[in-house]
Amino acid sequence: MLGAGLARRAGVAEGGRVRVQTPDGPARWYAVAGTVTPEPDGQEAVYFDAAFGGPGADAVGVLKGPGIQRLRDALKGTGLRVLPPRDAARAEAPGVAAEYSTAGFVLPAGLAGLVAALGVAGTFNLALAQRRREFGLLRAVGATPRQVRRTVAKEALAVSLAGGVPGALAGTALAAVIGRALVRAGVYEDGFHVRPDPAAFAGTVAFLVVLTQAAVWATASRAARVHPAEAMREATLEGRGLTRRRLAAGLVALAGAAALLVASLVTGGDRGAEQGFLLTLALMLACALLAPLAARPVTAPLQVRSAEGMLAVAAIRTAPRRLASAVTPIVMVAAVSGALMGAGAAGARADRRDAADRVTSDVVVRAEGGLPPDAAARAAATPGVRAAFALKRSTVLAGQGTSLQSASAVGVDPEAFGTVLRLRPADGSAERLRGDWIIAPAAQASLFGWRVGRPATLWLADGTTYTAPLVAVTPRNGGWAGAIVPRTVLARVSPMDAEIHVRTSGDGARARAGLAALAEDYPGLRTSDRAAYLRGLGRGDPAAAAFGYLVLGLIVLFAAVSAINTLAMAAARRTGEFALLRLCGATPRQVSRAVRAESLIVTALALVLGGAITWLSIGAASFALGGPFLPVLPVGQAAALVAGCVAIGVLSAVVPARLALRADPLAASQRT
Repeated sequence: MLGAGLARRAGVAEGGRVRVQTPDGPARWYAVAGTVTPEPDGQEAVYFDAAFGGPGADAVGVLKGPGIQRLRDALKGTGLRVLPPRDAARAEAPGVAAEYSTAGFVLPAGLAGLVAALGVAGTFNLALAQRRREFGLLRAVGATPRQVRRTVAKEALAVSLAGGVPGALAGTALAAVIGRALVRAGVYEDGFHVRPDPAAFAGTVAFLVVLTQAAVWATASRAARVHPAEAMREATLEGRGLTRRRLAAGLVALAGAAALLVASLVTGGDRGAEQGFLLTLALMLACALLAPLAARPVTAPLQVRSAEGMLAVAAIRTAPRRLASAVTPIVMVAAVSGALMGAGAAGARADRRDAADRVTSDVVVRAEGGLPPDAAARAAATPGVRAAFALKRSTVLAGQGTSLQSASAVGVDPEAFGTVLRLRPADGSAERLRGDWIIAPAAQASLFGWRVGRPATLWLADGTTYTAPLVAVTPRNGGWAGAIVPRTVLARVSPMDAEIHVRTSGDGARARAGLAALAEDYPGLRTSDRAAYLRGLGRGDPAAAAFGYLVLGLIVLFAAVSAINTLAMAAARRTGEFALLRLCGATPRQVSRAVRAESLIVTALALVLGGAITWLSIGAASFALGGPFLPVLPVGQAAALVAGCVAIGVLSAVVPARLALRADPLAASQRT
């Protein structure tokens, strides 16, 4: 029997026949007795009769009753477990973990949180700075600094709740849509579901409330302390754009970025690459805090003679805080997008280098979903093949104490080394491998605290553990293989082989033709030579790429909305400035040109800063993964990123300015 969704996609119905590939051998035709609706826990499964799979069982279903506790007591110490109904998926799919770790979402969530923090802080900072005259009037009529701060805090609370509650509700609904998209992309198995979590909902709203209060505290405190007469006098002129506290915070952020850069270069491996990506966040924060310092340096080299150009330069020099508010969101878009795109490219290059150093086979045989164990024997018996060894792949957990992290693992027969695979240990020895053993890349061993000659433990996908001595440590980052263990260890969680590596003898074309002919028994089987195999690794994992693009899209969308909002708000509040220019004789077209020139300067500065952040962070990640300190971005994506940033920066400033120029200049000047 087939799950209803699976039968629908396969185009078969009750009474039809379907070809199924199982770990037992070549694909066979089966009669479809019916379909199952609804499918258990969303899993699209194939159900066979009781004789399938031979003797024994993976799980036993028990109807809960008064004796369930006695059953638990009787099974203690046997290695068998009694799972509650909510964990039934573990029994139905023993090779797949039913509970999905949230570790993969930690870094994207942290990045999204920082983007949100910078966006909200920049918006509130600009809004409060533009209300300087209002605060001066309040102080003039008797309001105390504490009353001003409390007023602003209450406004921020109302705004955060008004936007946070419906936003969290929309996010909950969007999470379910994203979850289904991740399943379709192959990132998670069919049993993966996103369900509403009241704690997550409350935490999101609380985070937004705390974030807005923190964002308004510094600016409101500074505005409340200003003397009323000074506030009225400086209402239209910003003056000094950088306070001592902001300068100190910016220098601390720069020092943290320098420490992360050094740590990334020294640590190396996947951990060093992660530190290189964290460098992006530290540099973005430093940029947001220190951007007002760039007002004069960025305009000093500009030699402008047109009236519009001089107006643009003067507007930037006299409004450093407005410059910072305009630059920061565009820097976020450029830096975050560049970092995510560059990280994928750096990881793919590292995997390709790692595989090129390890793989010596002539032909690689693969199939979507894997190949049954007997396929390796069939490949070895093919004319023209000297040796063939299968590899299994799986995801494992490892770590120290209760802190576990996911890692890739490969199951290999020891005889494969020296035939189709090459191993050059930096420590230990991989000769005469017998019994239980683990080989790990240096970065992984350092991260998990493993030492050569001492036991290391892996948690497999079915929840069991594998403990064996670490016999060797390889110098590379291990992006292609990760931890290497005996193939029999992964057989219980990965019954299908991931790929078969073949060494040919004599006529290689004859061997490849014979291997390709195996597709008659193993649907989807495909062969590739070593060069094509390595090129395919450079393109990365489609599921991981889908997840990366999803994260990139969501974060960039939020950053773009923040940029548009901040730039539009800044331009809209300049109605009085535009009116004064028109009363002095400037035409609407000249004012519009000045705003466009100013936005181009601001966007160019943001792209330079964002590009520098990307170069440092991705260069550090590339170096940590064993490559040169040279980030490489896909040309098409980089061009699209630059065009998008220019469009955001220019349109967000020009469109509100043109709308403001429609007003009568005399009336507009009187209102402001």
